[in-house]
Amino acid sequence: MHITDYVLGAGYYLSLLFPIAGGVFFLKKMSKATKIFFLLTVVAFIVETIALSMALRKTNNYLVYQIYFFIETALIAIIFYRWNERPLIKTIIAAGCALMAIVWIYFNVVVPSKGGFANMPLLIESIVFMLAASHFMINIFIRGKTSIFDDHRFWICLGLLLNFTGNILIYSNLNFVFTQATTLWRFHWVISFLVNGIYAIGFISLKWTDRAARRLTIRGKEAVWEMAD
Repeated sequence: MHITDYVLGAGYYLSLLFPIAGGVFFLKKMSKATKIFFLLTVVAFIVETIALSMALRKTNNYLVYQIYFFIETALIAIIFYRWNERPLIKTIIAAGCALMAIVWIYFNVVVPSKGGFANMPLLIESIVFMLAASHFMINIFIRGKTSIFDDHRFWICLGLLLNFTGNILIYSNLNFVFTQATTLWRFHWVISFLVNGIYAIGFISLKWTDRAARRLTIRGKEAVWEMAD
């Protein structure tokens, strides 16, 4: 490994602490869905710490990432399920999760990959949550009566969108990236560093909630959209 890889890898690992440090001071302001996302950032740090320690001992950490895949998928799905009011969107989210589970079982149990990490479940996950994040951000922009930058959910969705969009090329052929395309893996670290910074901004923006609430000009169902669930 080149020294650049050590620097970028360490930067990525430390960046996992950004959202934790940014969110721990605003736990009381968080809605249930946002607390779930905060939990996900804590789990991500724990998982990467375990995976890193295993890698340093030259122990296969494949199972750790497979378990995290299910945790990540379930928690993000729950978040979008709670954030969306329309039954159709809730059904689509549930169907997307079911599809991911089926694909994972097929590629890891029915026809397990002999060449390494099964990338198809990651691709399906990326597409589903890219669409979910894009849909929610568009709705915030259209229906919101305050600045979207005052809504912590905008920042969380932006981070998710950047994460899954920026890494989908890597997920499309993980085994090639692991063995031959280290430049793309460096790109993954940079993207992840930025994503964690955006998540931190999302949590910190919770202190703007009261300011945003005072600028609401309507009441009723649409007003609920602006407020934390």
